[in-house]
Amino acid sequence: MHIPAQWTPTAIEHTFLSFSDTDLPVFDVKWACDKRPFQLEKERRIMHKRFGDAEGFRTGAESIPLPLTQALRQVQDRFSHLPFAHATGCGALLHSDSGGYTVLVQFHNREDKPPCADTMTGILRSLSLAPSGTPVTTRIYDLACTAPAGYELRSFVFHPGHFWLEFRRAGATLAIDRYAPANVLLNGLPLRHWVTRHYGLPIEELSSDVPCKPAAAGDIVRWTTDRCRPLLGRVPIVRSFRGVRQHEAGAAWLVEHENKLLSVRMRDSGTVFYDDLTALCSTVEII
Repeated sequence: MHIPAQWTPTAIEHTFLSFSDTDLPVFDVKWACDKRPFQLEKERRIMHKRFGDAEGFRTGAESIPLPLTQALRQVQDRFSHLPFAHATGCGALLHSDSGGYTVLVQFHNREDKPPCADTMTGILRSLSLAPSGTPVTTRIYDLACTAPAGYELRSFVFHPGHFWLEFRRAGATLAIDRYAPANVLLNGLPLRHWVTRHYGLPIEELSSDVPCKPAAAGDIVRWTTDRCRPLLGRVPIVRSFRGVRQHEAGAAWLVEHENKLLSVRMRDSGTVFYDDLTALCSTVEII
């Protein structure tokens, strides 16, 4: 799915995304694979039960804003659709017969008007659901990456100068940090000293020997370590205690000519799959 560059994510969940524009809600999307045969009229009744209490909710063709009607015409060869409108926006339930999935999209009004037809059309044309178990490319702000097959984006944090994405598969976690500006972050420290302080690593566990150096990487360090995960919130665990031990491997590097710092870390209570870490590192880039 492609969205306008000025829209920013406000919620990233397992099967739900929400975006805003200048801090106002602008677009939501929720998706699911089919668990039963799709029947348009049955879904219409379900939608009326679910959203019927919304102010001004309606599904009649004469009630649907023209920009949404025009956009849906452009994708009618890919999706069966059930459009709707309400007091604060409009949207549609879309079903892909060939893909076997349903997508619910909702556009929020700005100044009592929905987005233009071109914007809606661009989003709807770009909608697709990746088959389970295939790598998926994620692009957020100026960062692009492709998580290995089976990993799903599960959580995120956005702060000025820093954002963090976390992908999970079974007991494994892949995390990406992006910082800027790097020179302010480091404040004169060498990268390896910043990594030891920031991630709590002994400096002897760091190495500059990286099997697969990411594109445009300048100074780079990698590490492997074991950590004992607290069982009681933030209560620390003595390393000798037979608690939950996690293996971690990671790498951090400066992006040449961009004044940005990227890091990728993998944690697993079993075996760290270095191929997954290497695969992700090779796709992470500033765009």
